[in-house]
Amino acid sequence: MKLLVFISLTASFNVYSHEILNSQFQKNYQTEIDSTYKIFESAIGEDSMVAHGIGRNLLRRSLKEKNDSLVIVVAYELGQSLISWRKIDEGKAVINQLIDYAYSRKLSEGLSYAYKGLGDAAQNASKFDSARYYFKKAEPGWKASKNYQKLGYLYNNIGVTYRKQGNTYMALNFYIKAIEELQKAKDVMALAYINANVGNIYLDQEEYQKALFHYTIGYEASIKAGNDRIVANLANSVGLAYDKLDQLSESFSYFRYAYSAALKSKNQEIILLSLSNLGESYADLNKFDSAIYYINQSLTKSIAIGDVESQTIAYLGLGTVYFKQGNYPRARQNLEEGLQLALNSKQAARATAAYEDLSLVMESLGQYSEALKYAREFKHLSDSLSDIKQSNNIELLKAEFEFENEQEKTNNEITRLTTQNEIQNLRLRERNLFIIISIIVFTAVVLIGYLIYKQSIVKKRKEANELKQKLLRLQLNPHFMFNSLNAIQHMVYKNEDTQKTADYLAKFSHLTRQILELNQQDLITLEDEITFIKNYLTIQQIRFDKPFLFDLQVAESVDRYATQIPPMITQPFLENAIEHGIIDKDGNGKITVLFTTTRKNLVLLIEDNGIGREAASFKNRTKKHRSLATKITKDRLEEYQRTTGDKVSMEIEDVTKEEMVVGTRVLFVLPLKVE
Repeated sequence: MKLLVFISLTASFNVYSHEILNSQFQKNYQTEIDSTYKIFESAIGEDSMVAHGIGRNLLRRSLKEKNDSLVIVVAYELGQSLISWRKIDEGKAVINQLIDYAYSRKLSEGLSYAYKGLGDAAQNASKFDSARYYFKKAEPGWKASKNYQKLGYLYNNIGVTYRKQGNTYMALNFYIKAIEELQKAKDVMALAYINANVGNIYLDQEEYQKALFHYTIGYEASIKAGNDRIVANLANSVGLAYDKLDQLSESFSYFRYAYSAALKSKNQEIILLSLSNLGESYADLNKFDSAIYYINQSLTKSIAIGDVESQTIAYLGLGTVYFKQGNYPRARQNLEEGLQLALNSKQAARATAAYEDLSLVMESLGQYSEALKYAREFKHLSDSLSDIKQSNNIELLKAEFEFENEQEKTNNEITRLTTQNEIQNLRLRERNLFIIISIIVFTAVVLIGYLIYKQSIVKKRKEANELKQKLLRLQLNPHFMFNSLNAIQHMVYKNEDTQKTADYLAKFSHLTRQILELNQQDLITLEDEITFIKNYLTIQQIRFDKPFLFDLQVAESVDRYATQIPPMITQPFLENAIEHGIIDKDGNGKITVLFTTTRKNLVLLIEDNGIGREAASFKNRTKKHRSLATKITKDRLEEYQRTTGDKVSMEIEDVTKEEMVVGTRVLFVLPLKVE
């Protein structure tokens, strides 16, 4: 079953960068070209339709004006953007416009861009032979203009297509050609990125330490470049290498970071890959509910955009998880779906994995004839792939030797660029070494003494604050339980329906047990808090004769199983929303609870459509009411901030509509803590 994880993560790596023209046309229209790049940068997000509309208008204008440079840039970028959004036919139509224009104007470099665009479209559709056909047609124009950077990217993409088809020898040969061209262009960053593709080769050969080495070079370079799309892609690759080395905690950490970066990049292909990888990583940790949740998200999104390869990965991933759970019928159903997609799209390696997994599932179901059939198919296809692999072994060793030579040249070039500065720094360090060491030793002695003293003070303060925090929570629990028991007493005195009273008692008992369990912890998962909210509001719905609704929302960016928050932080404000807001309202009440995130914070919003704070305050004065729980919660947040050093905030405000108060809103901003 583990082969499936390996197959599902071997996504190709492509060098992403602005497609910059290297011709005489660019000099006269640099400002408009730069504006074009900014337009299509916005097409990765929610404004894609606007960006595409602007792009079409700009293309029509540049065609009318016969502005060669702008036509090439706009047509290529617009076509690529449409293709990336799975609008394949529209994208190809734009690129074919560029071909016609380039032929009529005799623009060899324009033809190179156009054929590169058609090759990218074919590669995205897993039509690798067609992709190579177009990539090779793009080669002459860039050779003629000596555009070494573009030739390097082109050879890299050809290498990716060969690797996708299992031809590692040809793949590595084209990666070497890419390195040679990029050395001429002195594109050190792109040279580092190609290490990721070489890592894929070593991964295919099951040399995982070498794969990890090359992935890490590319990953560190992508972090420096600050490109979320490349960071997500390479974090997935590093995670896979750790997975194959059975370092599951490291693997999970990189997969989770990859998903976060993929969401920021808004690139659908990378998001789908990251969802599947994170799901299977949860499965490796035996967290099957989380695994199914993330892989199902990947499947839903991939079906929506028609990504066959991602659908295959998701179905096979679900099959693996259900098999580990012992749910063999569901495992069989998903594996058969994945197998059919793999066969239809000629994904030989994934079909091989599916046959092996189905053989194990059928054996577990006691259907031995079916298990034997799948085992034979697995052996036949596996032998075929093995024959291809063996036939290339000698040539691959030669190519690896050549690659290592090229890699050494690259490393020497990078080293040469920094040698002079390092020598100067070394001489300076030698000249001042004695003085520096003396200062360091003296500073270290003073600092260590101060840190020891400071640590003892901090420890005492922390212990005192933790004790105070626990005491505050103990104050909160009797307050809540007193109100709930009052409700039960009220129902008994009114001689209400016995079954209703019994149901209330059962739910209250479950909630009480949950409160006791949660209070043993300083932090709980967001999922536990959500379960508590549901139970609490359900009991309150039973308690009051006047009906009200509640709506609980969790943003897609929030990992409810890993995010940590203080326990029962929401309860006092839910209580206030009910007892001092919607209960006194004419008409049906509603409470909305929303969890979302910013870059560093967890944001919690509680909103009701009650009578508002001023009206509630007046009624409370007449009833001599005092909200003790709200005060305790504020104290808890202050102590939490003092103890952890993390900044927290809480705001309470009226919700207004046409200058009328229509409810109350409470907003928490807590530090985002992920387990």
